[in-house]
Amino acid sequence: MKKNYILLFIIGLITLFSQAQDIVYSFDTTDDTEEWIRIPSQTTAVTQSEGTLIVGTDITNFGGIMSPDLNLSDTDYEFVELVVQNNTSFTGFQLLSYVTGGNVGNTASKTNFEISADGNFHTILVAIPATPSDNNGVITALGIRVKGDAAEGESLVFDSITIKKAVEPSFDGFVKNPNFDDIDGILGSWSIAGTGGTFAVSNDTTTGNQAAEFTFENEIATNPPTLFNNYRWAIDPAVDNSQSVTITWDMKYTDNPGDVQVSVIPRWRKNIASGGSGDRVTYGNQKNATADWAEYSFTRTISSDCSSLDTPEEGTNCYDTETYDDIELGMAVKFGATGVKLLMDNIRTSIQETALGTENNIKDALSISVYPNPATDIIAIKTPTKIKEIKAINILGQVTIDQNGPSEKLNISSLKSGIYILKIMQENGSIATKRFIKK
Repeated sequence: MKKNYILLFIIGLITLFSQAQDIVYSFDTTDDTEEWIRIPSQTTAVTQSEGTLIVGTDITNFGGIMSPDLNLSDTDYEFVELVVQNNTSFTGFQLLSYVTGGNVGNTASKTNFEISADGNFHTILVAIPATPSDNNGVITALGIRVKGDAAEGESLVFDSITIKKAVEPSFDGFVKNPNFDDIDGILGSWSIAGTGGTFAVSNDTTTGNQAAEFTFENEIATNPPTLFNNYRWAIDPAVDNSQSVTITWDMKYTDNPGDVQVSVIPRWRKNIASGGSGDRVTYGNQKNATADWAEYSFTRTISSDCSSLDTPEEGTNCYDTETYDDIELGMAVKFGATGVKLLMDNIRTSIQETALGTENNIKDALSISVYPNPATDIIAIKTPTKIKEIKAINILGQVTIDQNGPSEKLNISSLKSGIYILKIMQENGSIATKRFIKK
């Protein structure tokens, strides 16, 4: 049966706590479809049998099912997990998030996904599409439908449907989910743009449990497909070519008996804040993978700078006067051959202001501890001598908090999620740095 919210009542306290939990439809009660119904006006039949939900009969006109009246916050829920058997002649499906009061496809946001039509049960994790703006951040209803007109007698069989709570994302610099570990079995915020192969996850990693795996469908000589982060890190204040970007990552190739060249080209796109329109894209240097995991790194100015060119033309081939107020990473893959696999993991990013930096030349002092880490609101700093000043520095090298005095606690609740450097000055004159993560 459906499990919704767990409400904890604590004796002696007047506060009522509620926390979003996964909402599970297990279809384990005879004749109970647990509020999953056919889309009105369609000829789809929805029934419960032997612990499953069966959607069948004549699934015409993109027929499907939906769960009405959810009224969930879209910040609390992020994915739907389906354990489903596809007995139709189609492999393409859609997850729908409905406009308030809507109950057909043209009043919904949609996420496309695929289910193999092989008669087996598959576990599919699908991102909930962006909540329609009319709903003001509320998921009113979810639906699932076939991208086609399934014939009479074809069916979908659901062993379970789970609306999964949002996952606390991880960050490294300006990249979200840098180790591809946030969601089991899925790339999380990452997605591919372009053709020539497919991205999936692999358990062959350098850190965590998952890595990104690209399987080449053919050699890619031009227009390489790119794995984009789909996350724009807001930069405030805007930056220009006095700053440089560093991308570091691990990679290798497999299933490559001919040792053909397999390459990755980092790139980043950012919004032009200083006039003009749209994005400016900056390309890094090509790096060639090997058969063993190895670390690769690349640094350059945030955009094409004029000083590096023999015949610079500002606004044409270099952009020293432009500023940018966000940034998104992409990793383009190139060359390879049919069946060759490229694995990437452990992506680290930073933006360094050449005039300031983040004091990376100062080594961490082993005698200093910072906890909890990651943290949400308050961090504690334990030092062998009295603290004189603490600074929190972001990936741009900007001081975001400057606290004077001997306090061993620092309030970081105002910071955005991400990685920061603590610069800790002590009264004995020593200076140390510690890295911490703001959740």
